[in-house]
Amino acid sequence: MIRIKWLVSLLALVAGLLLATTPGPAKPRNVILLIGDGMGTGLVTAAGLRSGAPTQMEQMSVTGLLRTATADTLPIDSAAGGTALATGVSVPNGRVSTGADGAILPTILEHARAAGKATGLVTSGSLTQAPAACFAAHVASRSAEKEIAAQLLGSRLDLLLGGGRRHFPEPKGWRLATDPEQVGTLAIGRTLGFFERPEVGQPAEPGSYVTTSALVQGALGFLDQAKRGFFLVVVHDQIDHAGHKQLPEEGLQHVMELDAAVGACRRFAQESKDTLVVVSADHDTGNLTLERGVPSQRQVTVSYSTSRHTGNPVPVYAEGPGSGEFTGTYDQTALPQRILRVAGVER
Repeated sequence: MIRIKWLVSLLALVAGLLLATTPGPAKPRNVILLIGDGMGTGLVTAAGLRSGAPTQMEQMSVTGLLRTATADTLPIDSAAGGTALATGVSVPNGRVSTGADGAILPTILEHARAAGKATGLVTSGSLTQAPAACFAAHVASRSAEKEIAAQLLGSRLDLLLGGGRRHFPEPKGWRLATDPEQVGTLAIGRTLGFFERPEVGQPAEPGSYVTTSALVQGALGFLDQAKRGFFLVVVHDQIDHAGHKQLPEEGLQHVMELDAAVGACRRFAQESKDTLVVVSADHDTGNLTLERGVPSQRQVTVSYSTSRHTGNPVPVYAEGPGSGEFTGTYDQTALPQRILRVAGVER
């Protein structure tokens, strides 16, 4: 009887190992890119210590570092950083997916759309602001928000969720959604949802605004209907604002909010088994420093050393089919190139 039990246990172990090592799809059907605007490594580490456990980002299977700089500028702004992540091209600060010569630079969302995938852009800030705008608009100056709004409405994206309603006086040709749960129940079609939230530093009651995680879950339900897969870009804007305003506690709260969205994406990817999830940042803001603390008691004292952007590298995390391509230290412009190559979407 003991031998039989031992044999059954052995067979179960072998079966488990075979399942664990069974290769998934060589290329992802879906891609999700999440961007923490202004999120440096210090913020992610501190968020994990405050939570008492590694963040969802830190639990992802692959970790790397991105160098953030243009050929002529250190540090970069959100427009140059967003353009680098969206197009794989280094441009001067202030430009939104256009070269120094004014040339239009195709974005990874536009490449994905041309390949037949459904596409979505979600941001906790205004849709017209960098880095989010860099994935679907092409202007010489990030301040041209009216023009950016017009280009977003004229884009071939399937889904736009974020703030900035005042820049879209007449969103013709788009179905308007008012609830993120509603978004997840709608059939694929040009859908626009405005979800405003208070600025960093202003009081806000819990539940008074829609979280990034809620927007992401609605977007995933919507895009998952696509027959040829989807490409979703998610931006959490307020991390950068907290750094500029020297509000480290709010910076940590916003990293945790983004991390909740990362968790939702990881759960979706683990169920679908054909989704690549990548998390990174456009630049570091504030150079958050961990000064002292008692990690076992979830205590850590943090501070910003500057209110400006820095030239520090930013983290990159990846999980899913092809995620092994994202390890190491490399230029920020290489990230979208690797994503397209892994996804089989030719440039």
